[in-house]
Amino acid sequence: MISVNDRIYIKKYHGNDLTADYKRSYIVIEINNAKVKRENIMYFEKYAILENGHEQLLYSYNTITKERIFYVEKVPWYYYFLCGYFS
Repeated sequence: MISVNDRIYIKKYHGNDLTADYKRSYIVIEINNAKVKRENIMYFEKYAILENGHEQLLYSYNTITKERIFYVEKVPWYYYFLCGYFS
């Protein structure tokens, strides 16, 4: 799971597919929880504040269908050594 100080890629739609944009990574500064009700279905959404000051949706979870959609991808631990991501 994603936590504070993790480096992430933001997923974007490329056509109909939601895939990670590997051109830029961001560091998670803070994580917030919020419950949002849309179309009479209860969704649980988790948001993060990134190093650039923007709020990013991490994932949404439908409590009825148990479907979880991730909008970010965590940078694997070995990329820190291979690509020079040192904090």
